[in-house]
Amino acid sequence: MNVTKLFKKLRYKPYGGFMVALFLHKIYIFYKFRIWSDEHYISKDFKQDFGYELNLQTPKSLNEKINWYKLNYKNPLISLCADKYAVREYVANCIGSKYLISLVFHTDNYKRILPENLPDYPFIIKANHTAGTHHIVRDKSKADWKAIQTDCRWWLHSNYFHIQKEWQYEKIKPKIIVEKLLTDENGQIPSDYKLHYFEGKFGFLQVDLDRFTQHKRNLYDKDWNLLPFTWSPLGSNGLPYKDNGRQVPRPINLASMIDLGTKLAKSFPYVRVDFYIINEEIFFGELTFHHAGGLEHFTPSEWDLHFGRKVPLKMFDQ
Repeated sequence: MNVTKLFKKLRYKPYGGFMVALFLHKIYIFYKFRIWSDEHYISKDFKQDFGYELNLQTPKSLNEKINWYKLNYKNPLISLCADKYAVREYVANCIGSKYLISLVFHTDNYKRILPENLPDYPFIIKANHTAGTHHIVRDKSKADWKAIQTDCRWWLHSNYFHIQKEWQYEKIKPKIIVEKLLTDENGQIPSDYKLHYFEGKFGFLQVDLDRFTQHKRNLYDKDWNLLPFTWSPLGSNGLPYKDNGRQVPRPINLASMIDLGTKLAKSFPYVRVDFYIINEEIFFGELTFHHAGGLEHFTPSEWDLHFGRKVPLKMFDQ
């Protein structure tokens, strides 16, 4: 059992199991993440994943530059936009509030996450300051509210900065937010469209398919041509873990989505802008500034250098 699963199992135990898990977690975080400098930890993580040293003096590939930016580009607007609650104001100002998913509840008190405070239609519960932490509730009468509250309590004590040293998460005030669940005509979670921008210019679009089953990923250009590379973790066989999936129909409003993303991306040297489309309506998902922590592999690898050339190295001008 890995450490993450151990803490998760322990926090559900009665008679102080949560506090014991939290105490052990703080010791683990100190031992693993705080006795080394951020540069040391990021470089070690990179070498473990890629098998060669991270070049922070003259980074050339996109993954190297993403890691360089984690250490060197401290624009406070990034921290605001990494906050899933605060970013809503930025999106409303840039492109309009009609592109926001309906927010039905928010709190910094896990005890308020109760069925009587939440709607009767499907919704998703998540933290504003982490990634991959959520509960999807389709029928609140069947939900395990004790487990949901326990997880929300854990999220509120977590600092996502310690996972991959992405500085923008360190100072975000934790909240629990609840949004209306977006579903397609079959009641399924829709594919999301992840648009990558370089100096405010559209680069390529990533479609993640079947994220909660057999996760696949397609990459497209602005004309919806399938691109000849993947950007994905590698499996134990050395092949992309998230390789190409089924062909995805070109969105009717593709040009509008790219234009909206351009408006959101204009202030950043590199950013990924996520959208959903439901019945031809576009909804904002999130802004991501260090895609996968700069630890996913381009296959073929020369595309890493190709896109790296599109990202300049700049410090934030205070």
